[in-house]
Amino acid sequence: MYADNGGSAMELPVRPSMVPNARWQFVLVYNAPHAWRARALEDVAAAVLDGAVRVGDEAGLPLHHYALDQAGAAHAAVENGAVGKVLIDVHP
Repeated sequence: MYADNGGSAMELPVRPSMVPNARWQFVLVYNAPHAWRARALEDVAAAVLDGAVRVGDEAGLPLHHYALDQAGAAHAAVENGAVGKVLIDVHP
């Protein structure tokens, strides 16, 4: 689990998770040793390069890009429940 919405209750699908032997893991990264965080970044980057982590419309995770001067609109999109990832492009 990467983030939460402030502590609301969550239900886990126990029986459907048993068949594929899924595991739910909660990690607080803020107090993890620096070496662990560096390794985690390497592992995630490798998974993305290998195609194991997919994003975009075809993966059901649309990307919504906003220019830096549209940060207010990006924030509004999040507040209004945008599905997917809301990204602010900070390059010139």
